[in-house]
Amino acid sequence: MEGSETERKKVEDALKESEERLRNLFTTMAEGVVMIDPDGQIVLANPGAERILGLKRSEIESRHYTSPEWKILRPDGTLMPPEEMAGPRAMKERHPVRDVLMGVRRPGSSMTWVNVSAAPIIDEDGSLKGVVGTFIDFTGKMQIEEQLKKALGELKKRNQELDEYTYTVSHELKTPLIAIQGFSAILYKKCKSKLNKNMVQYLKRISQAGERLERMVSDLLKLSRAGRKTGKFKKVDINSIVETSLKHFESLIIGKHIDVKLTPEFPTVYCDRSRIIEVFDNLIANAVRFAGLQEKPKIKIGWKKQKDQYQFWVEDNGMDIIEEDKKKIFKVFVQGSLVSSDEGTGVGLSIAKKVIESHGGKIWVKSELGAGATFYFTIPCQEAYTFTQ
Repeated sequence: MEGSETERKKVEDALKESEERLRNLFTTMAEGVVMIDPDGQIVLANPGAERILGLKRSEIESRHYTSPEWKILRPDGTLMPPEEMAGPRAMKERHPVRDVLMGVRRPGSSMTWVNVSAAPIIDEDGSLKGVVGTFIDFTGKMQIEEQLKKALGELKKRNQELDEYTYTVSHELKTPLIAIQGFSAILYKKCKSKLNKNMVQYLKRISQAGERLERMVSDLLKLSRAGRKTGKFKKVDINSIVETSLKHFESLIIGKHIDVKLTPEFPTVYCDRSRIIEVFDNLIANAVRFAGLQEKPKIKIGWKKQKDQYQFWVEDNGMDIIEEDKKKIFKVFVQGSLVSSDEGTGVGLSIAKKVIESHGGKIWVKSELGAGATFYFTIPCQEAYTFTQ
């Protein structure tokens, strides 16, 4: 008899100890915790709930979860119906509900955003005893996200204004350029016999400078449009894009006897077709230019799938790119240290970078001594797709 009494005492002490631990946990948790009975009445709230909601415990526990004294909102700001709330859903569906974002607006108070999880309390006989819900304060995060959204919107607006300014300036520069080149040609034609050797050379330099400046202006116009959509994003067969780009350089490839190899069966990608053609055009143009200087010029164009994105590359066995140039060559009017300034305007890679980033991808280059260069870029798969508009 004495032994059973001792055992009973141990069980009671263990229960008291367990209850004390649970009570301490309930009162010290940073998260808000509420218990709702089967009728939807909030019957218990912890100090964390008081702090997050800005209400006294008695005010919380005296309410039904559909109380008109507070408004529960969806993330889009519309009123959330009772059946969508985490607690009622856990009651109805009899399984836990996790990470439901809800806004709580009290009369005369600012919005409080909470991330809620809830689980039904089931008795031994299978009957529903209520719901326990936990939530954390998401207000600060929502405010930061809203500020970030506004900042991104402002940045997008500024970029658009800059593009429009670049387009306008570039377009206006074409008129005087045409005049300079035209009058230089007329002067040379009409006065050639009267000009000495130095004067002829000066006119040639004026003409060459005008041609180079015209190329730069044209590339600036392309750059100002590079991040914009020319049409709807849709599924595009990259095989057709690579084929189109290679045709643009067919005469040069044949003339320079360049060996071009392709990875078979390029994928279908969700993109702006005309813009991705620009990317391949610029990368293939570089490859043709530099591989063509080799005794046995080679270009490889390939792809592979990587998790939620496609990776493409254009490889050539031409000129190396030194380490300090690998990032700066994607900037406007910047060319590699080993490249002659007469070989291009330094805008092509900037255009490619802008297009790829507008598709939510990245572009970079790898180069090893004596092995040429390989340009890589990625485009997200459609299911993971994000892009700037």
